[in-house]
Amino acid sequence: MKMVRFIPILLFLSLLGFAVAMPAVAQDLVAQERAAELLEENRYSEAIVVLNSVITADTRDARLFLLRAEAHEGRGDYPSAARDYEKALELNPGSNEALTGLRRVQQRQHAPTDNASNLESLRRLVELNPTNLAYKIRYADALFSARQFRAAADQYGAYLEETQGTPDIVQSYLIAIASYEGDNDLGERVAEKYTRIYRNNDDLWMRLGYFRLWQLKNQLAQEACDQALRLNPGNREAKDCLATAQDPGLTGGNQVSRYPIDVLFRELNNNPSDDDTRFRLVDLLVDAGRYFEARQQLDILAPRHRGTTAWSERFRLVENRLQTEPASQQGPSQFIVDRLQRAVAASPSNNEVRFDLAEALIKYDRFFEAYDELLVLEPEFGNTDRWLRAFVQVDQGLARQEGTSPLYPIDRLTFLLRADPGNKQVRYNLVDEFVAAGRYAEAYDTLIDPRYADPTDPGYQGRLESIERTRQTMARERINELTLVLEQNPGNAAALQEIIANYNIVGRTDDAIRAYVSLIELRPEDLALRAAYIDALRLGGYPAQAVTQARWLADRDPANPDAQRLYVMTLFANGELDARGESFLSSLLAGQGAQDPELLFEAASYRLATRRVDDAEALIQRLEALDRNEYAGRVNTLNHLVARERMRQNEEEQTAILNEARRQVTAKQYQAAVASYERYFEVRGKRTRGELVEYAQVLAAANDFDQSLSIFHALMQQKWEYPVAKEMARTQLTREDYSGALSTLERLQAENPRDYEVRFMQAEALRQLGMYVQAQAIYNEAKGLAENSDYVEGRVIGIDGDIRAAVAESGEWTGYDFAGVIVPTSNATRSRGGGTQYDRWAQGMQTQVTLPINTVLTAGVTSHFISGSRRLVPGSEIVRGRVNQIFTGGYVDLTPPVQSERASYSNRISGEVGLYDYEGARTVVYGGIRYWRQELGRYEGSVGLRTGEGSIDLWSPAGGQFNLKLTQFDVKGSSVAIMPDSVLRVNGSIAFNVVRDNFGNTASNSDTNFGTVIQLEAGYKIVDYTYLGMTYYNQQYRSTVDIYFSPRDYQVYDFFLEYEKELPQNWYIRLRGAMGIIAQSSGFISRRFEADYIKRVADKLSLTLSTSMGASTRTLGSGATSFIDKYNTFTFSGALYWTL
Repeated sequence: MKMVRFIPILLFLSLLGFAVAMPAVAQDLVAQERAAELLEENRYSEAIVVLNSVITADTRDARLFLLRAEAHEGRGDYPSAARDYEKALELNPGSNEALTGLRRVQQRQHAPTDNASNLESLRRLVELNPTNLAYKIRYADALFSARQFRAAADQYGAYLEETQGTPDIVQSYLIAIASYEGDNDLGERVAEKYTRIYRNNDDLWMRLGYFRLWQLKNQLAQEACDQALRLNPGNREAKDCLATAQDPGLTGGNQVSRYPIDVLFRELNNNPSDDDTRFRLVDLLVDAGRYFEARQQLDILAPRHRGTTAWSERFRLVENRLQTEPASQQGPSQFIVDRLQRAVAASPSNNEVRFDLAEALIKYDRFFEAYDELLVLEPEFGNTDRWLRAFVQVDQGLARQEGTSPLYPIDRLTFLLRADPGNKQVRYNLVDEFVAAGRYAEAYDTLIDPRYADPTDPGYQGRLESIERTRQTMARERINELTLVLEQNPGNAAALQEIIANYNIVGRTDDAIRAYVSLIELRPEDLALRAAYIDALRLGGYPAQAVTQARWLADRDPANPDAQRLYVMTLFANGELDARGESFLSSLLAGQGAQDPELLFEAASYRLATRRVDDAEALIQRLEALDRNEYAGRVNTLNHLVARERMRQNEEEQTAILNEARRQVTAKQYQAAVASYERYFEVRGKRTRGELVEYAQVLAAANDFDQSLSIFHALMQQKWEYPVAKEMARTQLTREDYSGALSTLERLQAENPRDYEVRFMQAEALRQLGMYVQAQAIYNEAKGLAENSDYVEGRVIGIDGDIRAAVAESGEWTGYDFAGVIVPTSNATRSRGGGTQYDRWAQGMQTQVTLPINTVLTAGVTSHFISGSRRLVPGSEIVRGRVNQIFTGGYVDLTPPVQSERASYSNRISGEVGLYDYEGARTVVYGGIRYWRQELGRYEGSVGLRTGEGSIDLWSPAGGQFNLKLTQFDVKGSSVAIMPDSVLRVNGSIAFNVVRDNFGNTASNSDTNFGTVIQLEAGYKIVDYTYLGMTYYNQQYRSTVDIYFSPRDYQVYDFFLEYEKELPQNWYIRLRGAMGIIAQSSGFISRRFEADYIKRVADKLSLTLSTSMGASTRTLGSGATSFIDKYNTFTFSGALYWTL
């Protein structure tokens, strides 16, 4: 009872601490009006918060208590409502409203409950929350109270499967099992288990004896009952059990107990409403000394018989026996409670014995004493299930005995909230008590606990607003008071400390930081103060300053774990841990930091943010091992983030490996790509169909055709797909499995007869098998399907060429058609600029004859009509002349040619020799030879050597007079690169010129000039058939002369746009426009246009046209007649090819 003596004092002191922020009368009136409004809106919880803020120990206004009583009643808290109605009557004894309300809540307090409805509600709670042990035990107790023993036993059993039961729960379980037939063996097993746990509990030993007795295990029953009597010699039931076990004639031959008490229990189980039988059971239990069970039965009878003589007399007898029975023993009491109290006195630090004592006191309804023992255990065990379960029993017992719990409300509600943290009503009641005691900070922290806060609840919002408003008001008032104090005494450290706390409440972070600075100036050596300042900087949004201060603190005391922790936490907030911080963190985690959940959480978060997932996971495991419930939500979040980061890293690794494999394929590193694909599949753990197709293609490229085809076959057996089958056919062709390819292609062709790609592959397979006629028929078929497609036309030409090449390799050149070609030609050149001119017009005829030895012979004649300036100087005399040309030549194809209007040959050597005749005045021999290199459909270049006449090749009208001759060696090259999204084309040529002349002396070739011509070009395909690019042209000679264009260094940079398109064997067109800058030789601007056109007019008749126009502007160049001269050129050529 010692605790009760202190309750009034504690309550007085707590209420005395509450200070009212505004004048009392005005505040009371405002609170009454607000509370009345809230009651009208049925917002009872908020009304209680409002009223709690103004009701103190000195309140004399009965109206305030009356309003709060109505709020409690509306919330269903009848005991609290009754207390407030009684207080209102005490202050205003004539209040009929208070008297009526008191009677009303008292009736509701003692009204019988609807057990069936209650049981059904609890059953649903258990079904909806199968892991909530609190619901299970409440449901089991309710079933027990309703005498539904079998169902109660099932629920007790389910509860005890998941946790260890206390002696009272086990006792209820065993009573339930004993109250129906058929489970005595279960009762024995349960009792055996818990007598090993609670060795000093005589009741459990007694019940073990009875379960054995009912199974005719008399010897074992004697041992159990004897142990019960050793623990408590006054246990009458144990005595009866022992006597019965020693005299087997007292029991029948079956397993059903004939013990009178058990018989009555079974009768009541079958007929729970038989109150006469229950009264007889009470009497038998009293006679047997089983007073606690007798009290339980009286509680069952209370709703119907409380106040009757029969019930009241038995109740007083049982209560008296519960208090006095142990004292009737002779000598030192062997009553379990007395023995345990002696054991505790002998060994006060034996917590296990003290727990047993508290549980024994609870068993015998000595709740105040039990509470005293629990208070001793609370500092160490206050958060354990065993302690909390015992406290709940004490609280319920005291409430049952006293009508309401006499415990200090804040302590009581704090412990109840520990036992059931999700109980919203208990939490709100505790918050209200904190507010009533003026402990606003604790009220605030309890209310906003993130694990259980429910911002949508009106009770939560009302309390939060009220508490926050009060805290803010009080903090602002206190700030004003402290400001005045500090104005008078700026060095008042206590005032600075207090004003910092109040600044933080109202959110004035910067003011709090300034106050910290002032306080640190007064106490510079106070490291704890500086640590608090650093925390304020860190949390207030000044991480850089916090790091500076933390570094200073760590420099002062680097071995101090608190300084190390603060340094690390500050760097965490700043987002980067330096080497020193890493060292501190390692030291902390090896020491006291291993038990610091906040440090572990922040360290895990930092490791995760820096993608050190393994380290983060190790820290999370250490945090989980601490088993701190308040961190459960944050730990779950971290685990989720770790899982997501691992998934992201795994996906990144997979993507990186796959991209590397694809890059290697692009670089034609096929073997390395195969290894990368295999590693990708190993990391990914599975293979999609599309990836397998891709992998098979790479294997084929790496010449591992067998494995590639194995994959394709497996895919096709799993599911036949057109694209996959097509890839397999390509691989079979590459593998030279032409028969297999034809089999695959046959089905593809049946599925899609209009796929000309499939037809081409069929033709290729047939060609490789030597079936040329069938191959030719199929690709002609494909040509018809393609409907004038440029792509297909090109493929037709390629396949035709392949077939012809195969024929050639087989020695079948005689299969070619031989024909003669007659070609009339015409061309013209016109040039003007710098006061000079050059004109040439030519016409001729040539013929081509194909020989049966892959050779073509050519011959022809041409007449050139030339006129122009004798020298490249303004005003030079105009000369005219005629040059007749006769020539013969030919070319040899090293591989069979592909017929095309665009000379789509493979490799060729050509040559030409002839005469130039200046109408009898001079006759000159000329000639040349050239090698051409071209793969099918791609020109690669040529190299040649030739001689020529200056009047024609150097555009010199007087070239015949000066015996002007040109010898030229040139190399040309071309390359086309297929890019991911376009085509890059590069061309280049270089020519070495040797020019000789005798300046009119036909007997001398005394002068030689050397020169080079370089042309480079790059074009990028911007849209279909169109290229955009740049050309560089350079011409230079060792000497500059005035009879032909021979600059020392002439450079032109042109940008061009070119359009080129063809329909093979039908027509071709090319258009090109260019503009640029003449960089050397007094240049300025150049412009040029070119056009080529080829057209098959009829089956044996084709027309070729070509023209170009150029214009340039030069300043003060050689031969200039003005500051700016314009130079224009025009060329044209045409030919008609007639096949005989």
